[in-house]
Amino acid sequence: MKDKTLEVPSTGLGDHVHTTVKAALGSIPVAGNAAAELFATVIESPFQKRKKEWMHRVAEAIELLKQRGLDENTLKENEKFISAVFYASHLAMKTHQSEKLTALKNAIENVALNIEPDEIVQQMFLNMIDRFTPLHFELLRFFQAPVVRDNLSMGGLSTILFDAYPDLHQHESLVKQIWKELYDHGLVSSDSLSGTMSRQGLAARRTSDLGDMFLNFITQH
Repeated sequence: MKDKTLEVPSTGLGDHVHTTVKAALGSIPVAGNAAAELFATVIESPFQKRKKEWMHRVAEAIELLKQRGLDENTLKENEKFISAVFYASHLAMKTHQSEKLTALKNAIENVALNIEPDEIVQQMFLNMIDRFTPLHFELLRFFQAPVVRDNLSMGGLSTILFDAYPDLHQHESLVKQIWKELYDHGLVSSDSLSGTMSRQGLAARRTSDLGDMFLNFITQH
């Protein structure tokens, strides 16, 4: 971008954290300098790489927003957008998972587009991106429009999930925990994957209205 007037800050919370840690290591008697250098080698360099990659994603998001008619001055004056970029940038430094980084990028775009106008809901959804795993997202998307195999006349929600994702069957306890978390956050309408129901029941949407809002918030439009 030739005339980039909005940038992710070059120094953020993460910078101060690893600078403090490095300084603390350097103060250790005898081995302090070696420990500080080891920290710089193992953590500091990858951190800078991670930050640079996230800044590229933010610049890409801004360019897409400009293509949709939002000029740079409009974005600069949008306090909700600026706050979302700063907060999402902090969260992005905590993960290497592409699915979560994509969700954060899509979220800041959608804040600018006013997809979800309520700032409290925006903050809540950003925190969910931070807390959840990519598997949370996958389960939520699947049960927004469940797929039921042709020869299944009845069964449980776990049946159609394991039909679609056979590898998850060996992680059934983990899947149940993730489902509980989705339910506790109000994103799905059923409190359990167990129980038997008709084919029509299995094919019904299991995401709540809030769950649909969350998926909309982390999806590019």
